Amino acid sequence: MDLDTSPMSDEVCRAIAAAETGYVEAPAGCGKTESIVRTVGAFCEKPQLVLTHTHAGVDALRQRFRDRQIPARKYHVDTIAGWAWGWVRKYPINASYGGSIDIAEWNDVYGAFATLLGRDFVRQGVVNSYSGAIVDEYQDCTVPMHRMIVQLKSILP
Repeated sequence: MDLDTSPMSDEVCRAIAAAETGYVEAPAGCGKTESIVRTVGAFCEKPQLVLTHTHAGVDALRQRFRDRQIPARKYHVDTIAGWAWGWVRKYPINASYGGSIDIAEWNDVYGAFATLLGRDFVRQGVVNSYSGAIVDEYQDCTVPMHRMIVQLKSILP
């Protein structure tokens, strides 16, 4: 498909909202993160899970959502690590997580969360909470993060 890739074009945002999987590749400063905010605000009816790598990224995304006056019911923004750890810490036995609950062992956490995503009660919780997932700066994912995100995408359309 030949899309107008100018920063934040409606065409790109509509395509992101409609895609089951995909990615946006563009140089730094071209509006990729802003496109996430615009996509969720203008083209997604149901709540989206928006994941990124750093707390600074979470803060920046939340501020952009606020600046655009996008209702908080349309999104949940978290770090990949924080979102996975929240689930694993609550359900370590169901996750088959043998590490410390006080100090996360990140690669083990991502694997344990992928295991949790195979559990019906977690799958149902995710499906009932979000209609899609968007990962900012996906190229920075490690292999264990990637496996976890693939498992997540098998649940969310």
